[in-house]
Amino acid sequence: MSRKKILWLCSWYPGKTEPFNGDFVQRHARAAALNNDIYVIHVAGDVSGKITATEKEINRQPGLTEHIVYYKKAPSFFGKIISHYRGQALFRQAIRRYIIENGKPDLVHVQVPVKAGLLAIWMRSRYKIPYAVTEHWGIYNDVVTDKYENKSGSFKRYTKKIFDRAAKFISVSKYLAEGVNKLVIEKEYEVIPNAVDTDLFYNKEKQDSVFRFIHVSNMVPLKNAEGILRAFQLFNKNKQGIELIMTGDTDPSIRKYAAGLNIAGNTVFFRGEVSY
Repeated sequence: MSRKKILWLCSWYPGKTEPFNGDFVQRHARAAALNNDIYVIHVAGDVSGKITATEKEINRQPGLTEHIVYYKKAPSFFGKIISHYRGQALFRQAIRRYIIENGKPDLVHVQVPVKAGLLAIWMRSRYKIPYAVTEHWGIYNDVVTDKYENKSGSFKRYTKKIFDRAAKFISVSKYLAEGVNKLVIEKEYEVIPNAVDTDLFYNKEKQDSVFRFIHVSNMVPLKNAEGILRAFQLFNKNKQGIELIMTGDTDPSIRKYAAGLNIAGNTVFFRGEVSY
Protein backbone atom coordinates (compact mmCIF):
# COMPACT_ATOMS: atom_id res chain seq x y z
CA MET A 1 0.00 0.00 0.00
CA SER A 2 1.43 3.37 -1.03
CA ARG A 3 2.07 5.96 1.64
CA LYS A 4 -0.32 8.92 1.75
CA LYS A 5 0.64 12.53 2.39
CA ILE A 6 -1.45 13.67 5.36
CA LEU A 7 -1.33 17.20 6.74
CA TRP A 8 -2.13 17.41 10.44
CA LEU A 9 -3.51 20.71 11.72
CA CYS A 10 -3.21 20.59 15.49
CA SER A 11 -4.86 22.86 18.04
CA TRP A 12 -2.77 21.11 20.71
CA TYR A 13 0.77 19.84 20.35
CA PRO A 14 3.77 19.71 22.70
CA GLY A 15 6.57 22.23 22.21
CA LYS A 16 9.14 24.19 24.13
CA THR A 17 6.56 26.51 25.72
CA GLU A 18 4.15 23.71 26.75
CA PRO A 19 5.93 20.33 26.76
CA PHE A 20 2.84 18.35 27.86
CA ASN A 21 0.27 20.12 25.69
CA GLY A 22 -1.37 17.34 23.68
CA ASP A 23 1.57 14.94 23.98
CA PHE A 24 -0.95 12.19 23.18
CA VAL A 25 -1.49 13.86 19.79
CA GLN A 26 2.24 13.61 19.15
CA ARG A 27 2.21 9.89 20.00
CA HIS A 28 -0.70 9.41 17.60
CA ALA A 29 1.31 11.23 14.90
CA ARG A 30 4.33 9.00 15.48
CA ALA A 31 2.15 5.91 15.19
CA ALA A 32 0.49 7.17 11.99
CA ALA A 33 3.93 7.96 10.53
CA LEU A 34 4.71 4.25 10.43
CA ASN A 35 2.39 3.93 7.41
CA ASN A 36 2.00 7.45 6.00
CA ASP A 37 3.93 10.69 5.59
CA ILE A 38 2.65 12.92 8.38
CA TYR A 39 3.31 16.66 8.43
CA VAL A 40 2.20 18.40 11.62
CA ILE A 41 1.51 22.13 11.85
CA HIS A 42 0.85 23.73 15.22
CA VAL A 43 0.76 27.44 16.04
CA ALA A 44 1.38 28.25 19.70
CA GLY A 45 0.55 31.62 21.21
CA ASP A 46 2.59 32.38 24.33
CA VAL A 47 1.59 34.71 27.17
CA SER A 48 4.33 33.69 29.60
CA GLY A 49 6.99 35.98 28.15
CA LYS A 50 9.16 33.11 26.93
CA ILE A 51 8.50 34.14 23.33
CA THR A 52 9.34 37.74 22.38
CA ALA A 53 9.27 37.42 18.58
CA THR A 54 7.67 35.04 16.09
CA GLU A 55 9.83 31.98 15.54
CA LYS A 56 9.48 28.51 14.09
CA GLU A 57 10.76 25.07 14.96
CA ILE A 58 10.92 22.18 12.49
CA ASN A 59 11.70 18.65 13.66
CA ARG A 60 12.09 15.75 11.25
CA GLN A 61 12.19 12.01 11.74
CA PRO A 62 11.26 9.15 9.38
CA GLY A 63 7.69 9.68 8.19
CA LEU A 64 7.03 12.66 10.45
CA THR A 65 7.73 16.38 10.21
CA GLU A 66 6.70 18.72 13.05
CA HIS A 67 6.37 22.38 12.11
CA ILE A 68 5.66 24.51 15.18
CA VAL A 69 5.28 28.29 15.07
CA TYR A 70 5.59 30.33 18.27
CA TYR A 71 4.36 33.90 18.65
CA LYS A 72 3.81 36.38 21.43
CA LYS A 73 0.20 36.49 22.58
CA ALA A 74 -1.34 39.39 24.48
CA PRO A 75 -3.52 38.47 27.51
CA SER A 76 -5.88 41.48 27.28
CA PHE A 77 -9.35 41.27 25.68
CA PHE A 78 -8.39 43.16 22.53
CA GLY A 79 -5.00 41.47 22.56
CA LYS A 80 -6.73 38.07 22.40
CA ILE A 81 -8.73 39.18 19.35
CA ILE A 82 -5.59 40.40 17.59
CA SER A 83 -3.75 37.22 18.61
CA HIS A 84 -6.52 35.06 17.14
CA TYR A 85 -6.16 36.62 13.71
CA ARG A 86 -2.38 36.61 14.03
CA GLY A 87 -2.42 32.90 14.81
CA GLN A 88 -4.72 32.15 11.87
CA ALA A 89 -2.45 34.11 9.51
CA LEU A 90 0.63 32.21 10.73
CA PHE A 91 -1.23 28.93 10.26
CA ARG A 92 -2.11 29.82 6.64
CA GLN A 93 1.48 30.87 6.00
CA ALA A 94 2.76 27.49 7.23
CA ILE A 95 0.16 25.63 5.14
CA ARG A 96 1.15 27.51 1.98
CA ARG A 97 4.79 26.69 2.65
CA TYR A 98 3.92 23.02 3.01
CA ILE A 99 2.05 22.98 -0.32
CA ILE A 100 4.87 24.80 -2.13
CA GLU A 101 7.42 22.28 -0.84
CA ASN A 102 5.35 19.08 -0.91
CA GLY A 103 2.33 19.66 -3.12
CA LYS A 104 -1.25 19.22 -1.95
CA PRO A 105 -1.80 16.60 0.74
CA ASP A 106 -4.11 13.64 0.16
CA LEU A 107 -5.98 14.42 3.35
CA VAL A 108 -6.09 16.93 6.17
CA HIS A 109 -6.44 15.64 9.73
CA VAL A 110 -7.54 18.07 12.44
CA GLN A 111 -6.57 17.32 16.02
CA VAL A 112 -9.02 19.13 18.36
CA PRO A 113 -11.53 21.20 16.33
CA VAL A 114 -11.01 24.70 17.74
CA LYS A 115 -9.03 26.49 16.40
CA ALA A 116 -7.16 24.37 13.86
CA GLY A 117 -10.42 23.21 12.29
CA LEU A 118 -11.03 26.69 10.90
CA LEU A 119 -7.96 26.21 8.70
CA ALA A 120 -9.27 22.83 7.54
CA ILE A 121 -12.50 24.50 6.40
CA TRP A 122 -10.42 27.12 4.57
CA MET A 123 -8.37 24.37 2.86
CA ARG A 124 -11.53 22.44 1.97
CA SER A 125 -12.90 25.53 0.25
CA ARG A 126 -9.67 26.74 -1.38
CA TYR A 127 -7.96 23.47 -2.32
CA LYS A 128 -10.90 21.01 -2.34
CA ILE A 129 -9.14 18.73 0.16
CA PRO A 130 -11.35 16.77 2.60
CA TYR A 131 -10.54 16.63 6.28
CA ALA A 132 -11.07 14.31 9.21
CA VAL A 133 -11.37 15.61 12.75
CA THR A 134 -10.30 13.89 15.96
CA GLU A 135 -11.63 15.25 19.24
CA HIS A 136 -9.66 14.88 22.48
CA TRP A 137 -11.14 17.69 24.56
CA GLY A 138 -13.34 16.34 27.36
CA ILE A 139 -15.70 19.32 27.63
CA TYR A 140 -18.94 17.68 26.50
CA ASN A 141 -20.23 16.84 29.96
CA ASP A 142 -21.35 18.43 33.24
CA VAL A 143 -18.24 17.48 35.23
CA VAL A 144 -15.60 19.93 34.02
CA THR A 145 -15.59 23.62 34.88
CA ASP A 146 -14.89 24.68 31.28
CA LYS A 147 -17.74 22.60 29.87
CA TYR A 148 -19.04 23.12 26.34
CA GLU A 149 -22.38 24.53 27.48
CA ASN A 150 -20.56 27.47 29.13
CA LYS A 151 -18.57 28.35 26.01
CA SER A 152 -19.30 31.45 23.95
CA GLY A 153 -21.73 31.49 21.05
CA SER A 154 -18.90 31.89 18.53
CA PHE A 155 -17.05 28.89 19.99
CA LYS A 156 -20.18 26.76 19.63
CA ARG A 157 -20.80 27.93 16.05
CA TYR A 158 -17.19 27.20 15.04
CA THR A 159 -17.27 23.78 16.70
CA LYS A 160 -20.53 22.75 15.02
CA LYS A 161 -19.33 24.00 11.63
CA ILE A 162 -16.04 22.10 11.89
CA PHE A 163 -17.75 18.82 12.81
CA ASP A 164 -20.47 19.29 10.21
CA ARG A 165 -18.07 19.72 7.27
CA ALA A 166 -15.66 16.97 8.31
CA ALA A 167 -15.53 13.90 6.10
CA LYS A 168 -14.83 11.77 9.17
CA PHE A 169 -15.34 12.20 12.91
CA ILE A 170 -12.93 10.32 15.16
CA SER A 171 -12.97 10.29 18.95
CA VAL A 172 -10.59 8.86 21.52
CA SER A 173 -13.55 7.42 23.46
CA LYS A 174 -17.20 6.56 23.00
CA TYR A 175 -18.09 8.72 26.02
CA LEU A 176 -16.57 11.81 24.40
CA ALA A 177 -18.15 11.10 21.00
CA GLU A 178 -21.60 10.63 22.51
CA GLY A 179 -21.16 13.97 24.27
CA VAL A 180 -20.49 15.64 20.92
CA ASN A 181 -23.56 13.98 19.44
CA LYS A 182 -25.72 15.14 22.34
CA LEU A 183 -24.49 18.74 22.63
CA VAL A 184 -23.10 19.73 19.23
CA ILE A 185 -24.25 17.69 16.24
CA GLU A 186 -25.39 14.18 15.43
CA LYS A 187 -22.62 12.58 13.40
CA GLU A 188 -21.36 9.04 12.90
CA TYR A 189 -18.00 8.45 14.53
CA GLU A 190 -15.18 5.99 14.93
CA VAL A 191 -13.28 5.46 18.18
CA ILE A 192 -9.49 5.36 17.93
CA PRO A 193 -7.96 5.27 21.43
CA ASN A 194 -4.79 7.11 22.35
CA ALA A 195 -1.62 5.45 21.06
CA VAL A 196 1.02 3.77 23.23
CA ASP A 197 4.67 3.23 22.32
CA THR A 198 4.98 -0.50 22.95
CA ASP A 199 8.78 -0.30 22.81
CA LEU A 200 8.49 1.55 26.13
CA PHE A 201 5.32 0.08 27.62
CA TYR A 202 4.56 -3.63 27.45
CA ASN A 203 3.30 -6.41 29.69
CA LYS A 204 5.91 -8.44 31.54
CA GLU A 205 5.31 -10.97 34.27
CA LYS A 206 7.05 -10.01 37.50
CA GLN A 207 7.27 -11.60 40.91
CA ASP A 208 6.84 -8.98 43.59
CA SER A 209 5.52 -8.94 47.12
CA VAL A 210 3.66 -5.67 46.41
CA PHE A 211 0.78 -5.30 43.94
CA ARG A 212 0.80 -1.78 42.45
CA PHE A 213 -1.92 0.25 40.81
CA ILE A 214 -0.96 3.34 38.81
CA HIS A 215 -3.01 6.34 37.71
CA VAL A 216 -1.51 8.84 35.24
CA SER A 217 -3.27 12.14 34.46
CA ASN A 218 -3.28 15.85 35.26
CA MET A 219 -5.93 14.98 37.87
CA VAL A 220 -8.48 17.59 36.86
CA PRO A 221 -12.07 16.85 38.01
CA LEU A 222 -12.88 14.86 34.85
CA LYS A 223 -10.20 12.30 35.77
CA ASN A 224 -11.90 11.59 39.13
CA ALA A 225 -8.66 11.19 41.06
CA GLU A 226 -10.59 11.75 44.31
CA GLY A 227 -12.87 8.83 43.50
CA ILE A 228 -9.84 6.64 42.79
CA LEU A 229 -8.38 7.56 46.18
CA ARG A 230 -11.63 6.82 48.01
CA ALA A 231 -11.97 3.46 46.25
CA PHE A 232 -8.39 2.58 47.11
CA GLN A 233 -8.96 3.56 50.74
CA LEU A 234 -11.84 1.06 50.95
CA PHE A 235 -9.86 -1.63 49.15
CA ASN A 236 -6.86 -1.01 51.39
CA LYS A 237 -8.85 -1.86 54.51
CA ASN A 238 -9.15 -5.49 53.46
CA LYS A 239 -5.94 -6.08 51.53
CA GLN A 240 -2.26 -6.15 52.39
CA GLY A 241 0.75 -5.55 50.15
CA ILE A 242 -0.85 -3.05 47.77
CA GLU A 243 0.21 0.42 46.61
CA LEU A 244 -1.24 3.19 44.47
CA ILE A 245 1.08 5.39 42.41
CA MET A 246 -0.44 8.74 41.34
CA THR A 247 1.54 10.39 38.54
CA GLY A 248 1.05 13.75 36.81
CA ASP A 249 -0.38 16.04 39.49
CA THR A 250 0.58 19.73 39.55
CA ASP A 251 -2.03 21.09 42.01
CA PRO A 252 -1.33 20.40 45.72
CA SER A 253 -5.04 19.99 46.49
CA ILE A 254 -5.12 16.33 45.46
CA ARG A 255 -2.26 15.52 47.84
CA LYS A 256 -4.10 17.32 50.65
CA TYR A 257 -7.18 15.25 49.83
CA ALA A 258 -5.17 12.03 50.10
CA ALA A 259 -3.69 13.21 53.40
CA GLY A 260 -7.23 13.74 54.70
CA LEU A 261 -7.99 10.10 53.94
CA ASN A 262 -4.87 9.05 55.94
CA ILE A 263 -3.41 7.09 53.04
CA ALA A 264 -0.84 9.51 51.59
CA GLY A 265 2.78 8.48 52.05
CA ASN A 266 1.90 5.06 53.38
CA THR A 267 0.29 3.12 50.54
CA VAL A 268 -0.35 6.04 48.14
CA PHE A 269 2.58 7.83 46.51
CA PHE A 270 2.54 10.94 44.30
CA ARG A 271 5.16 11.37 41.60
CA GLY A 272 4.17 14.71 40.00
CA GLU A 273 4.86 15.30 36.31
CA VAL A 274 7.38 12.96 34.69
CA SER A 275 8.62 12.66 31.12
CA TYR A 276 7.11 10.06 28.81
